[in-house]
Amino acid sequence: MEAQIFNNRELNKNEWDDFIQKSTQGSPFTLSWFMDIVESDWHAIILTNKNEWQAVMPIQLKSKFLMRYSLQPLFTKYWGILLRDTNFKNVYEEYHWKKKTVKKIIEEIPGNIRSFSYLFSPDFDYPMPFHWKKYEMHVRYTYIIDLSQPLIEIENNFKRTVSAYIRRSTRDNIAITEESNMQKMMVLLERNRQAGEDFAKEITDHKVIFEKILSESRSQGKQYCITSRDPDNNLLCGAIFLDFRDTRYYFLGLVDPKYRKSDHMNRIIYEGIRTAPSRIRYFDFFGSMIEGVETFIRSFGARPVPYLQISKTNLI
Repeated sequence: MEAQIFNNRELNKNEWDDFIQKSTQGSPFTLSWFMDIVESDWHAIILTNKNEWQAVMPIQLKSKFLMRYSLQPLFTKYWGILLRDTNFKNVYEEYHWKKKTVKKIIEEIPGNIRSFSYLFSPDFDYPMPFHWKKYEMHVRYTYIIDLSQPLIEIENNFKRTVSAYIRRSTRDNIAITEESNMQKMMVLLERNRQAGEDFAKEITDHKVIFEKILSESRSQGKQYCITSRDPDNNLLCGAIFLDFRDTRYYFLGLVDPKYRKSDHMNRIIYEGIRTAPSRIRYFDFFGSMIEGVETFIRSFGARPVPYLQISKTNLI
């Protein structure tokens, strides 16, 4: 097996996307169109065996004040190593292959990088070679709902107050609208920016990239966006979901700051769950390590699922 690093312009993007679609660790954030938007100069470490791709790892290579760094780009969630979908005779052979594969990828990471940090897919389950090479591994959590069960069973796992609000929202004629463009979401984003919300300022500072992601995901039919309004036509909140294979990702939720203490977001998330196409089996909240946010997410009966942030700082 041989690993090499390539600039994305040297790659066949169709071959790349086909690999991502088939890899267990694949996500919309590692598709070529998404990475082209967030980092036009992205690179990839590719491990081959007899000209067949075995594993890939997208990376960002940047320099500042003569120091090189490789960090997870904004708006992405899971990058890290993605492995070829492979059948093995037994468990030993599986992890023996993963050990060789991950070690080969690590060997190709440029040694002059001052700071390295990426979030790996929850399905990446063999990080030990990073540990042996003195990388730090921090466990983080996303929260996932299994949508393969009947909707009534999903609802039975909700916190009682969530179910009560959803019923009240329907009685109070809160209108849910699927949006064909991002105009109302951009209104909510601007209201949050004016209210001093740091996350809204960060998104607004990278507005061109953000709008390109939304436009492209919409054109590919991989995006679902909904907003809610009260009977007086006040815009309350909204959310953007991205669909990839069998998973719906909760990409962004926005609440008008005037209604932040309300429960309007409960209905929006419920609609994102309820309207998921039949092929969608999982709803991924992306999670949060902030206690208040974690409590809200868990109120929908989502289970915590660990994933890794792998990083290293070289004192050059």
